[in-house]
Amino acid sequence: MENVQSVSKATVETLTVDLRTVTTAYCECRRAGERDYKALLAAIRAYRASHPALSANDATYAVSQLMRNLDRDALAS
Repeated sequence: MENVQSVSKATVETLTVDLRTVTTAYCECRRAGERDYKALLAAIRAYRASHPALSANDATYAVSQLMRNLDRDALAS
């Protein structure tokens, strides 16, 4: 059971770092005046920088899953 908890903790920490990376890139781009699409591309680039082994399609899917429940308009302000 201890091993499962350490794996779960590592997974949560990884997701937290990934979400922070993605939202930071997205927010910085939107606050600089870019539209949603360009900010989304910036988030994908940031994610791929953290996970260089992923394909563009896999990174795009991962970012869309991370951002699916976020209020993008709130992130832009």
